[in-house]
Amino acid sequence: MLGSAQLTAKPVEPGRAVGFYQFLPEGYNQSGPYKYPLIINMHGSGEQGNGTTDLDLTLQWGLGEMVRKNATLKFNFKGQQQAFVVLLPQLAKEYLDWQTFYVDSMINYAVKNLNVDFNKIFLSGYSLGGGGAWRYPATSVENANRIAGIIPAAPSPGYTFGSLCNIADGKVAVWAHHSVDDDAINVQYTRTAIDGINACSPDIRALANFYPVGMHNQTWLWALDTLNDHQYPNMWEWMAGTTRLNTKANNNDPIANAGNDIAIALPLTTTVLNGAASTDPNDVIVKYEWTKTAGPSGFTIQKPDYPVSNLTNLQYGAYTFQLKVTDEFGAVKTDEVNVNVTSVLPVGIINFKGKRSGKLNYLSWATSTENNLDRFEILRSSDGTNFIIIGSFASGRNSYSFADEKTPAGISYYRLKNVDKDGSFTYSEIITINNDNPLLVLEKYPNPVLDMLTLVVTGAVYGKLEIAIYSFDGKLVKKQTVTKQDVSWKGTINIAALQKGVYTIQVQKAGSMMENTSFVKE
Repeated sequence: MLGSAQLTAKPVEPGRAVGFYQFLPEGYNQSGPYKYPLIINMHGSGEQGNGTTDLDLTLQWGLGEMVRKNATLKFNFKGQQQAFVVLLPQLAKEYLDWQTFYVDSMINYAVKNLNVDFNKIFLSGYSLGGGGAWRYPATSVENANRIAGIIPAAPSPGYTFGSLCNIADGKVAVWAHHSVDDDAINVQYTRTAIDGINACSPDIRALANFYPVGMHNQTWLWALDTLNDHQYPNMWEWMAGTTRLNTKANNNDPIANAGNDIAIALPLTTTVLNGAASTDPNDVIVKYEWTKTAGPSGFTIQKPDYPVSNLTNLQYGAYTFQLKVTDEFGAVKTDEVNVNVTSVLPVGIINFKGKRSGKLNYLSWATSTENNLDRFEILRSSDGTNFIIIGSFASGRNSYSFADEKTPAGISYYRLKNVDKDGSFTYSEIITINNDNPLLVLEKYPNPVLDMLTLVVTGAVYGKLEIAIYSFDGKLVKKQTVTKQDVSWKGTINIAALQKGVYTIQVQKAGSMMENTSFVKE
C-alpha cells in the first residue's frame, strides 16, 4: 500500500515505443478489494517525444500538470471515495496522430500490473490527444468495448479514422468539451461528432459542453474543473458514476428532490433552491434544470443548470419551481418546490432552543409578535432534510415549551412551522439535539449571520479541536484549528466570503465529529 501518491516514469514497452508516466493515488492498494478507475490521458502535439528523456513534456499541461502539482485525484461521490489511477503515454514524433496501439498498450499494461476496474477505463485528451480519444473507439466496436467513456477537450477530428456509430454501438459514454471561440481547432468538428453519435441511436447519448469563451488553451482547464465552477456534474463526478456495468436494460430512473417548501417574508427577496438530495441509484445525473411553473414574473435563478442555486429578485406571492433531472441513459424525473413570499412575518420568534434531559428532548421558544398567527407545528428530522410533524400549538401564549418523548438515536433536528390564518407559513431556524448525551454543546449567534459568527463550545473535551464548515451539499468550505483549555471556548469565525445559504458547523477531535449545528448565511 502506498503511503503517498506516486508519479513514476515507466520504461519503453517492448516492441513499441511507448514510454509513459504512471500515477498511483495515495493509499493505492495493489491487492485490496477496491478496484481503481483508470484514466489514459493523451497529450497535444507540442508534447510529443521519445518516451524517455522527453517524457516530462507529458506533465506540462492538463491532467499531466495536475498530477505533477500533487493533485490527489480523490473524490467523494454518493458518500464513497473514488481514487483514480492515471497513465500518461507519450506519442512519438514520427506520428501525426495518436495511434490506437498506444491505448491498447496501456490497457494491456494495466491488466498485467495494476489493480484497476476494467469496467471503468476512460480516455481523456486535449487537442491532438482529444483526437486520439475519438479515434480509439471509432476505429472498431471491439476497441469501444474495452473502455467506459471518453473526455475529448478541444479535440482534433480523430473520429474520421473510423465510424461514430462504433462509439454508439460500443456503448461508450462521451462527454466532449470545446470552446466556441477556439482559434486552433474549429468547434464544428465536435458538434459534428456529437450529432453523429446521437444519430446512431446510442444507449448513452453523447454529451458536450460548449464554452462561450476559452480559446484553445483554456478548454482543458474548464474540463478538469474539480469545484463545479464550469459545469455540474464535473468530469470526475461523471466518471465516478459511469461504468460499463450500467446498461440501458438495467438502468434505474434518477430521483428528483427539489427540497422542502420555502417561506420568506419581504423585505427579504432571496432564498436557495436546493436539489442536492437528488440522486441516481446506479449511474449519474448529467443534467439539472430549474424552471418556474407558477407564480409572479419577477425572479432570477442564478444557476438553473445546477442542483443548488440562489434564487433572487423575488416578489410578493406564491411560486412553484420545478427541478428536472436527467441521467446518462436519458431517463427523466421531476419534482417541485413551493416558495411563498409574504409581506409580513406572521410571527417573530425569539430564543428557540432545545436541550436533552434524561430520555426527553425539551424545546422552548418565545414570540415578540404573532400577527395573524394560527398555530405552530413542531417538526423533527433525523437527517436535517426530511421533517415530520410531532406536535402543534395554537397561537396566543407568547411563551411555549414542548417535550419530545420519542427521540430516535443520534442527532435530532427541530424547527417550527409558523402557520398564518390564511394558510401561508414560514419556518424557524433549525436547531439540533444529540440524543446520545453529547460531550460538547454548541451555541452560535447571530443566526442568520452576515459576516462574523460567534461560536461557543462547552463540555469536557480539551486540547486541539477542528472547526469545519460544510455547505448544504456536503462540501468543506472552511476549516480552522483552535485550542480549548477551559470548560467553554468562545471565538468568532469570519464567514463573509461564503455564499448565501444553509451551512453546518462540525466540531471535530482527531478527525472524529463531536457535535454539529447549522446556521444561515445572509
